[in-house]
Amino acid sequence: MTGLLIAAAILLFFLILLLLPVRIIVRFEDALFLQAKIAFITVYKTKPNEAGTAPGEHKGGKPEEEKERKENPVRLLFQKKGAKEGIRVLFHLVDKIFHKLKRFLRHFTWDKLYFNLSVASRDAAQTAISYGEICTAAYPVFSFLEQYSKVNYKEISIYADFTAQKMKLLFSFCLRARLLFILIFAIGVLHEFLSFRKQVKNDE
Repeated sequence: MTGLLIAAAILLFFLILLLLPVRIIVRFEDALFLQAKIAFITVYKTKPNEAGTAPGEHKGGKPEEEKERKENPVRLLFQKKGAKEGIRVLFHLVDKIFHKLKRFLRHFTWDKLYFNLSVASRDAAQTAISYGEICTAAYPVFSFLEQYSKVNYKEISIYADFTAQKMKLLFSFCLRARLLFILIFAIGVLHEFLSFRKQVKNDE
């Protein structure tokens, strides 16, 4: 009898834990900032030396850190295909994830979704082409997100900058959901990301 009570108590504890609200705050401006809170407790926060640099940029560091950066599939993608193609491929990856897990998106609330991308290159004609291709990949993703989940506020800006030579990306959002749905979604994202990483490595 005591064993059943202990098992029931443990099960109840995990059920309560899975139903706790989670807030994930993400910001990117030259470096990535990530903070995760369960209820009012911060369980993870990116440290300044863990933030990293923007895709395509490098900092000096230990050999282990250099190896980890080289093996980062997103960095490899940007290094091999360039900023324009890298962004387009990533949006297609996000679109694939959202379509696969759309039944869980209705449990998500996005607060202050902000995305600002300045499309630029050394050639004006190429800038215009890149702008069109990126818009074609990006805007359907944001529309799909707003259709299947709750977006309290969003500000999406993608524009062609014919005076600059390099793309500039800034984005931020706060995601709110129950821990259960965050975990289910995270497992789906991990599966797609591992497939993506394998594909990037096979392209070498």
